[in-house]
Amino acid sequence: MKSLLLSLNRVALLCSVSFFIINSANASPWFEPDDVYLRSDLQVLADAGLINSPINTYPLKWARINADLEKVDVSQLPLSLRQSYAHVIYALQGAFLDRNNQRFKAGYASKARNDSSFSAPMTQKWRSLSSYEITAHDYAYRLAVNYQNQPNKYGNNSSEFSLDNSFFAYSFGNASVSVGSIQRWWGPTWIYNLAWGHTRSTIPGVDFAYDGYDWPLIGNWHIETFIGNAKTPNANHKQWSSRFEFSPINWLDIGVSYQKWFSDHGFNGYLTGVSGSNDLQQDQYSGDIRLSLPTINFRQMAVTQSLYAQGSSLINEQSLGSMVLGWQSQFNIGQQYFRWIVETKTLTSDGEAQWRAGMANRTIMTGLHNQLAINNSDIGNSKAVKLIWVTPNDWQWALQGQRYQTVSAQDQDSATASITIPLAKSNRLTLGSDYIAASSRDAAQWSYWASWEFRF
Repeated sequence: MKSLLLSLNRVALLCSVSFFIINSANASPWFEPDDVYLRSDLQVLADAGLINSPINTYPLKWARINADLEKVDVSQLPLSLRQSYAHVIYALQGAFLDRNNQRFKAGYASKARNDSSFSAPMTQKWRSLSSYEITAHDYAYRLAVNYQNQPNKYGNNSSEFSLDNSFFAYSFGNASVSVGSIQRWWGPTWIYNLAWGHTRSTIPGVDFAYDGYDWPLIGNWHIETFIGNAKTPNANHKQWSSRFEFSPINWLDIGVSYQKWFSDHGFNGYLTGVSGSNDLQQDQYSGDIRLSLPTINFRQMAVTQSLYAQGSSLINEQSLGSMVLGWQSQFNIGQQYFRWIVETKTLTSDGEAQWRAGMANRTIMTGLHNQLAINNSDIGNSKAVKLIWVTPNDWQWALQGQRYQTVSAQDQDSATASITIPLAKSNRLTLGSDYIAASSRDAAQWSYWASWEFRF
């Protein structure tokens, strides 16, 4: 018994120290899709049945999960779940206490990375960012100034100043409205996203959201709609995206999305459907589901896992165009944890035809924003395995292997590795590399990137 208490004290001390070092929390009123480590621990709590609210629409308002976390009896949790719970609580308290609301970040890559996975690092050639934010009871804002070099909407690298990641948000009861440009992520996936994935630069616009709780049949739910302007080479630069997500029971999460892109003179109504021959507007439907599997308890370790799927329609049609299937699991070994993610993306024959047409002529591709599609319309049939590994000294490793379809007949293999190192309080250094295996026509390719972030 004494040894167990000593172990608990060491774990608590480790958690407290590591969270102050990593410092993933910020002053935002929501959890933004920029921290794989924090999302992993949040997913652990959801798969363990401790969160009843839907968590697959980011940014995720902290108030939506606060009530669930307050009901948790921490003393009844195994050590591995206590670690995840402590991490999420620390981030939530950071938001409520408005700490670490200033940030500076700089990064460089040997080339801009075409990566739309969750919290994808360095999709610019180089970038510097400085921001200041405030969270009050009913409102929050952030002013972020960026200077970056990245592909523009035509694919040419250009340097520019921007206000990416700036916003003003106001909450009134369960409703909120925000104006600005921040990263979003719609769906349970981690690598491929058929609704709204990581974008090279954020899309400016206006967002309205509402949360409902304890409704008959659908339980807790979330709805939001966004209207903004994308940087695309075709005329349909206006984007109107909406999503509804609900969790009727703590092991089930269901979401549906609808998006429409249109030109200045091509809008003729929302949710009305678009004919395949209409070039002045394009629309797409998508749906997703996450099913948490029973938790496996082994002494003080809990193994959590879930299955998930996401499907999207063809552009301007209601038939299936592509599907993503995935499995995720997390477990601890001592004071380190491992999260495994397996995903596969499959196109239907008509979906592949649309993909090939878009790759041949990107001016007709739907969802492009600075040459990276938010709905993965620039990715063919693919499969990937990803490992997220956090060591006892809080070094965060991410390893990923992928095989993806190219416009030629031969599939391409690639590998990505990165490490995030805590340097001191509120400092993080990330180093990473991509490797694309040699094909019959091209030699193997290496690329590298590095970024440094400081919060204060």
